Parts: sequence; C-alpha cells; structure tokens
Amino acid sequence: MEKLALKMATVLFIGAWLFISSACTKKKDEPEGQPPLGDLSPACFQAGAKGQLLDAEANQWDGIFDINSDGNLDSWTPSWNDAHVMKLGDKYIMFVSALDGFMTSGAIPNSPEIKIYRLESSDGLSWTPNPLTPVFRRSTPASNWDGSGVETVSVVDYRGELFMFYKGYAGAYDDFTLYQIGYAKSTDLGQSWTRVGSSPLLTRTGTITDFNGSVIGEPSAVVFKDEIYLYFTAVGFHADIDDADLTPGSILQTIGLTRFNGSSWTTPELVLRPDQSVYPRALSWYGYTTPAPIVIAGVMHLFVAVANDATGWKMEKLHHASSPDGRTNWVQDSQAVFSNSSFTWTNREIRAPSPVLMGRTLRLYFGGDEAGNLTQAYGVGYADCQL
Repeated sequence: MEKLALKMATVLFIGAWLFISSACTKKKDEPEGQPPLGDLSPACFQAGAKGQLLDAEANQWDGIFDINSDGNLDSWTPSWNDAHVMKLGDKYIMFVSALDGFMTSGAIPNSPEIKIYRLESSDGLSWTPNPLTPVFRRSTPASNWDGSGVETVSVVDYRGELFMFYKGYAGAYDDFTLYQIGYAKSTDLGQSWTRVGSSPLLTRTGTITDFNGSVIGEPSAVVFKDEIYLYFTAVGFHADIDDADLTPGSILQTIGLTRFNGSSWTTPELVLRPDQSVYPRALSWYGYTTPAPIVIAGVMHLFVAVANDATGWKMEKLHHASSPDGRTNWVQDSQAVFSNSSFTWTNREIRAPSPVLMGRTLRLYFGGDEAGNLTQAYGVGYADCQL
C-alpha cells in the first residue's frame, strides 16, 4: 500500500512538472509577441463590420488637409489608394497614396499630383491625419527619376530607423516602363523623410527575357532574420508559360525580391510566379502584383493582387501564399481571398493588400474602386482573420 501511494505521488509530481514546464516553455516556432499560426485559409477572412474606412464619395476630411503645403486648407475629393499600415509604439500608422480627383490615362503628371499622406489610429479603424500636409512628394526638378510622381509606399522599422520604399517615375504615370523603386528614411515616426541617394534602388533591366526586364514597381518590405526583405512586382518574358496569344512563352507579372543586411543589397531574384493551375496565362491571368509580406510564427506570408488583361489590365483578386524562408518552397492557396465582385465598392478593381497582426487578429487592409462612379474614386477597406 505504501509502495502504491509512493508510486502515485511520483506520477503526480512528474505530471505536474511536465505541465508547468510546457506552460513556461515557448515553442521554437512561436516567436515572442506573436500567436501560433492558426487557420489562414481564404475563408478565414471576414469583411470588417465598419466597411470602407477611407471613401472619397464621403468627401472625407474636406477642408482639413493642406494638399499644396501652402498654409491654406483645401476642399478636395481624394482618391485613396495603396494603403500601408504598421504599428508604431501604441498607435497604428497608415501611409497612403492620394490625389485630388482622378487622373486620366496618359495624363501629363503635373496636376493632380499623387502624394503620400500619414494617418494615425488607436484601433486601426478610426483614422486621423497627422500632419495635415503630405509627408512625401515627387522630387524636383521634374527631370529627376521620381520627378513626376511617387506612390505605393511601404515602411519598415529596421535597426531603429524607418525605411520607406516607393515607386517613382518621370513622365506619364501610366507608362509602366518608367517605373523605378527608391527609398527614404525618417527619424520622426514618418512625419518627414529624407531620400537615400539621387538614383533609384531598383530599375528594369531592359532585357525582355529577364523576369524584371520590362517593368518593375509596387515595392513592399518586411524585416525577417535581421534583414529587410523587399518584394516587388516584375514583368518579363517567361518561355515556359504557354499563352494562346504568345507562342512559345508569355509576358508574365511575377514577384521579385532583394534583401538588405544593413550594408548592401542582394541581386534581385525571381521568387514567386502564379500557379498556372489556378491562374493560367492562357485565360488572360497576367500575374501577381502589389505584394504585401508579413511574418507570423517564423513563416513568411505574402498577399498579392492578381491581374487579368482580358478586357484591359485590371486587378481582380487578392491571393495568399506562404514560404518557410521567404524565397523558396512557396505554398499558394487554391482559391482567392477576395475578388473584385466581393464588394460593391471594388467592382472594377481590388488591389494593394496590407496585412497587420493585432494580437490574435490578422487584419488585411486593401484598396479598390467602383466602376460607374463619376471619378472611379478609390477607397480603402479591411477584413479580419482570427488566428
């Protein structure tokens, strides 16, 4: 009897020790401050109850912004686009492209000018502009590589400095071959920026058989393994992709990557092409664009827009893929997260995803616009996934 009691006490002690040990020991794949990865399937994302957060049709903040930085408040109808949201301290910060009205195709890019604005929020839903003037604009003179316009920014906090990556161009905003990528730094939480160098960081090679030979743009960055992983959109010729109109091979839009270790950048490399069983080029799926990375539990997750050129180039879906190292072995979902038909205000295009981890909620911001609106005014909405 005494031996049995001693054996039971020993079992209880070992069980209690294992319970306490497991409760106090964090799994290796669960970095501090991040929840373990749960369901991240497309069905996980549910449209936010608040709907559109930025909406030009609502004439939001009219008479508040000084869009020309001349000391006078302006009346405007902003076309919001390409929001990038991040957590800084106890606030969420949104850097977003906007212009007064809507730029027509082929317009000389002088008026209206696309500018970058900075908004703040305590909950990621209600936003307040700070400052009231643009925080980043095209450079001068107009002959500079980014002297006509800047847009599609992505910001990361790397070793105590904020890095902003952006697309710039010199000439008509819809001449995609002019797009180049540069970056700037900030020491005041993104309220002012200083360009790094006078030349772009990335430019197209000009060799059509290169994955980045024809077009590059849409930069998006994340810090991973103490490096900046800068993803970007690239267009080039892919001989192994069948296309009904291009035989053999196709012009395809893919995702490239360059990495920064604090002193130098790696040679740009192709890391992700569309799964042809989901988005076949022969059915006019042009490829992936506006990449947006986030690291969860040590895994790289990448959200992209998917473009179709059957009736003019349009971004019609948002899609998700993941990789253990951010470069290889990508697992692409078999279906889209959302399509442009998912919401009335995105019935022409849905684009520019921006994922942010809020505790155990993964919030996905995204942009879009509505056909039939007189200005096709752009807006920003969101959806949540509970991990």
